[in-house]
Amino acid sequence: MKEYNQYDVIPIKWLQKSNDNLKAAKLLLQGRQVFDVVAFHAQQCVEKALKAFLLFKEGILSEGHSLPKLVQKCIIFDPGFKEYEDRLHILNSFYIETRYPAEEELNVKEEDAEGAIETANNILEYVCKKINIDTEFQNEQ
Repeated sequence: MKEYNQYDVIPIKWLQKSNDNLKAAKLLLQGRQVFDVVAFHAQQCVEKALKAFLLFKEGILSEGHSLPKLVQKCIIFDPGFKEYEDRLHILNSFYIETRYPAEEELNVKEEDAEGAIETANNILEYVCKKINIDTEFQNEQ
């Protein structure tokens, strides 16, 4: 077992926060209004899940918010993450573009938000399975 030296944070705590973002995204989607915020929470879910996986494997918290960069690090430990690469490029665009006004705003549609949630859910489940974390906390949704 690796020593976790980043404020004694362990992967399960990151996965719980990841799951909280997923729950928030699902609740917001029910309102059928703020699809950009839904997409942002899905992005956050994935970022935290990938960081939990890397924390488990490396024993240190990975810096950065780029999903493509984080997944490349994950692929080193588990090539199965390659399956998600394309979808993560799309989700990555929801990190900044959904939070701030812009000349050309990112228009997130309902189907985009639904796809983001599906990807987030799949990745969270995949990470939990790969690091043998009981996904019981996900059943609270």
